[in-house]
Amino acid sequence: MYQLEFRSCYDFRVDNCSFAHTKYTSSGQTPGTGRPVAVIPRGPVQYQIRVSDCCQYGVISGCVGEGSRHMFNTGHSFRAEDGSPNQQVGYLFGLSRQIKVVNCSGKNTWHAVFSTHNDSEYIEFINCMAENSGQAGYNPRHRKIRFVNCTARYCNIGFRLSELPTDIDIINCSTEGCNVDVNGLDIVQAIAGTILIEG
Repeated sequence: MYQLEFRSCYDFRVDNCSFAHTKYTSSGQTPGTGRPVAVIPRGPVQYQIRVSDCCQYGVISGCVGEGSRHMFNTGHSFRAEDGSPNQQVGYLFGLSRQIKVVNCSGKNTWHAVFSTHNDSEYIEFINCMAENSGQAGYNPRHRKIRFVNCTARYCNIGFRLSELPTDIDIINCSTEGCNVDVNGLDIVQAIAGTILIEG
C-alpha cells in the first residue's frame, strides 16, 4: 500500500529517492491527454511517500514519483493487521506537524500528486512540481498548509482545496495547461481562516 511510510516519527529526513508504479500511468502520448484514472482493483501501492500518525519535524527533499494515487500525502492508519479498527470514526492517532516537502516532483497520479488529509498542519511544499494528474496537482485538505514556488502542469485542477482547508497559503505558484487553476467550490465544510493566493 505504501512504498515509504513514516509512522509516529520525529526529526526524520529522506533525500533523493525515486518511486514508480505503473498501475496508474497515463495512456496519453502527449502532456495533458489521457490523464490517469483509478483502476479497480487499485493494486497494492496507493501512496509513494506517506507521513502519518503524529509525525513531526520531517523533511522530504529531492524525491521523484510516478504513478499511484499520491506521490506524497499525510494520513492516518487504517490497517487491521496492526490492530487499527477498520474504520476510525471520530478520532485519529494524532496530527502530523512541521513537515517540509522540498524540490520534489511527481506525475501521472490518478488523484492528487501532493495531498494532505484532515490530520495534519504546518505542512510546507517548496519548489515542487506536479504533472499530469487525474484530479489535482495539489490537494490541501486541512489547516496551515503552505505552497511556495510550486508548479502544476497539465493537471485537471492545479490546486484543489477540499474538506477542511483552513489558513492555506499559495505563494508564487503557477499552473500551466490545467483545466482549472484553483478550485474550492466543492468544499464540504465551510472554509475557515484565510486563503492567501499571492504572486
